[in-house]
Amino acid sequence: MMYSGLGRQSIESSLVFRDAVEEWLRELKADPRLGPEADIDIFNIEIGLSELDDAALRKQVLRIPTAFRISAEDFGLLRQAAARSLAQSPDFRRFLDSTDGER
Repeated sequence: MMYSGLGRQSIESSLVFRDAVEEWLRELKADPRLGPEADIDIFNIEIGLSELDDAALRKQVLRIPTAFRISAEDFGLLRQAAARSLAQSPDFRRFLDSTDGER
């Protein structure tokens, strides 16, 4: 698979953020006010259109031109894709599980 410059930057940014999250968790658990057993978590929830499980939707949204204006139809497709991507995200499900009873 070939990535554009923007796609490559997104991948690099994602990796940098993931490393930062791990470091933040280590720092929080090392804080004597909280301790290593503190119930702390940080959720890194990414929406990846190229990983959608719906092949037809994935193909449609990946064809949407990257421009400052998109059609109402394309906007609807992107919203649908984002909802599906969130539903597929293990980190988002973990986040929802962590908030059970707090809604």
